[in-house]
Amino acid sequence: MDLHIVSWNVAGWARTLAFIRKFHGSLEAWLARHKVDILCLQEVKTSDAKLADPGPLGANAAGMDSFWAPCRGQAAAARGFNGVATFARKGLTIDAQRDIFGDPELDHEGRALLTDHGQFVLINVYVPNDGSGPGRLLYKIKFLRRLADIVAGLRAAGRAVIVAGDLNISRRALDAHHARVVVDVNALLAAPPVAVERVNTMFSHVREHWPALAQALAAACTTEIVVNTPNGRAARYRCSLPGPGGRVTVGLPQEAPEYAMYYANMTASVIDLDGAPVALHGENNIRLGVLEECLRKLVDVTWTEEMLREFVEVAGALPGPIVRSGSTSLNVQWLEALIATGMEDSFLRYHGAARDRFTCWDQYKNRRYANEGARIDYILVDAALADALRPGGALPAGPGMDPNSPQAALWAATAGGLWAAAPFDGSGIADAPERAYEAQFQPPHTGIIYTPPQYSDHIGISIILHLDARDVVLNAKSALATQPHMRQLRMSAFLRPQAAAAPPSVPPAVPPAVPSAVPPTVP
Repeated sequence: MDLHIVSWNVAGWARTLAFIRKFHGSLEAWLARHKVDILCLQEVKTSDAKLADPGPLGANAAGMDSFWAPCRGQAAAARGFNGVATFARKGLTIDAQRDIFGDPELDHEGRALLTDHGQFVLINVYVPNDGSGPGRLLYKIKFLRRLADIVAGLRAAGRAVIVAGDLNISRRALDAHHARVVVDVNALLAAPPVAVERVNTMFSHVREHWPALAQALAAACTTEIVVNTPNGRAARYRCSLPGPGGRVTVGLPQEAPEYAMYYANMTASVIDLDGAPVALHGENNIRLGVLEECLRKLVDVTWTEEMLREFVEVAGALPGPIVRSGSTSLNVQWLEALIATGMEDSFLRYHGAARDRFTCWDQYKNRRYANEGARIDYILVDAALADALRPGGALPAGPGMDPNSPQAALWAATAGGLWAAAPFDGSGIADAPERAYEAQFQPPHTGIIYTPPQYSDHIGISIILHLDARDVVLNAKSALATQPHMRQLRMSAFLRPQAAAAPPSVPPAVPPAVPSAVPPTVP
């Protein structure tokens, strides 16, 4: 039996489902076209109350069981954000749990859902973003540590584990567009010559000009500009540096001056973790896109797109590291440590040579249409299941293209140019020709599903697992907490007058459900 498991951050399931129904008729039809057996959704943005009516959210899709962990934050404003849900073909699920951390601070944000499928346990997860300050970074670190504890506890108990979802981490420098990659200039300055002459020349550019660039960055300030946004014209801020002919701007427009100044901040970053200072990064860390702008605008040195790609490729293979993805180093270290325990990054198993295969883009800045994104969505598979993975079909690519090439990735992200950037008049992404919506439907494979940009700022990721066929029975009572749409139905059945009891029979053998107790912390 081949299982097709798909994970997708939908950025609001009600809106995404409306598009699915508009262009594909029904959720059931869309699932059938993709041959989905298990669908993990993140950021469903709903509530238990809304799920009392299952229809608008497809919770009662024919042939599927659905399980939900909405946000249940104390603040009313927090409810309806985050949230995860898992749809599974009937006969595949034994049990489901949503309060897997045993800690209301972590559980009530609706970021994790565990389902037991007999031959494996699946954790559908939406990891917090840490971009809003040190408080959220510490929360994310706590979340990741507990998640690793749960995975370790389940595996120690003999269970094979799959972790699927939006981890909000780019693992490698190659998992982010080169403009977002961070360069450790101090490591670069100390690096020995490399074998690729053009990259050697780029290193020499930095060595020669870094003192002048550092001086300009130290004199940075912000300048206010007005830009077009999907909601109309609005004030934004750019980082401004002194240049040879006057001030120049670098970095992207930002909503606040302090965000714009981030591009020029060359100081080390340290947080207090477990009562001790921990370095997030050292001095002179700069985004590659900003470094390129500084060289071009301040000292008239130009690096081409091809050179920037080669820089990341070569520098990323050096010890140090000289370049990293831009994700917080502690989070990347957590991901590497989890994988080192015996979990496999399913995408890299088959597509390690692929370039620019991103899963998320900044929708408000139309970054998908230039394929300037990041890979932050993963399906991590237990080593015990690695031999069951199958590649399936190839990554989507245009006619005659190498599926591993950046050109093929851009073609797939835009459906060969059929998807156009949204205008900045508030009208949103325009409908495309029918073949643009059809482009998402490829043979099931371990890789990426390029869902339309109207549906979400993320796209789907997928795996094929070849396992023995085993029908299992859902423990409906145990899973009820994750099925708000079923509570009224089951209560009605409970209150309905009962027929005369049938003669006793031998109950079916049900495999044991996942223990309700959260596994102990693993040192």
